[in-house]
Amino acid sequence: GGFQPDAVVLVNGAYQAVYQGHRWQLPIATARQWGITLAGAQAATTQQLSYRLVGLWPEVIVDRHGYWLIREKERQLVPPSFVAHLPTSDSSLFVTAIQALPRRLPVVGFFSAAGQWTPFYYRSQTGVLYGLSGGMMSAYAGFSSGEVAVSGSSLQPQVQLRRHFVRVAEGDPQIYLADLGRLYPVSSSLYSAYQVALTGGSVDTVPYELTSKLTLRAPLTNLLRESGGSSTAYLIQNGRKRPISAQAWVRLGYRDADVTYVSSGFLASLPLGTTVQ
Repeated sequence: GGFQPDAVVLVNGAYQAVYQGHRWQLPIATARQWGITLAGAQAATTQQLSYRLVGLWPEVIVDRHGYWLIREKERQLVPPSFVAHLPTSDSSLFVTAIQALPRRLPVVGFFSAAGQWTPFYYRSQTGVLYGLSGGMMSAYAGFSSGEVAVSGSSLQPQVQLRRHFVRVAEGDPQIYLADLGRLYPVSSSLYSAYQVALTGGSVDTVPYELTSKLTLRAPLTNLLRESGGSSTAYLIQNGRKRPISAQAWVRLGYRDADVTYVSSGFLASLPLGTTVQ
């Protein structure tokens, strides 16, 4: 396992890594984390010495997914604050390098069980393990499979998230709809329309850093359409979705600007009511 640079050489008795036409100082401890073999290192050639000396071989690689900490021949996503003191490089020279290392369960972030995509899980900064059912995939649709690490071990979530309606702190009166990678505030006037109670099991409490990854949008309305789906608009009353006929849409003065576009999963969770004629 591990990753091997193009060469490991000795310069003035110290190890250096040669990779992609550059040189890095290579501490023994860092080499062990990457799984880089030091045995057999030879003195650097004249050509190798001509390569630019960049600095310390990185312990952290940054790409579009986040900060990868290299430990024990594996890579794991960590918050930037965890690794601010460590040698870091962007991924421009290290794409192949990090792909050679298996992914470890992240300290904070999304992951799934080996060989599965759903259900998936989220470990918060406070260490709480949240399980997210398959239906919640649409809520956090901004996250791709490339951002989900894999755990080979059995996963036992402490909290199960099953609902699109969330609050970010226990006792916080503000309720949101989490859907399609977006966060819609729900005004108190809509509680009866969606039958969302301030107490009971209809609202999940989620960690702040999870909701902060969602895009905050305008408040939820009681007019819905499926995003990318049918043009049918629904009026939400007493917890049911009521299809609106074309005649009623004009007669009642509804506008497209008043419509919230939601996932098919959330729309399907609302029972069907009678058509608004």
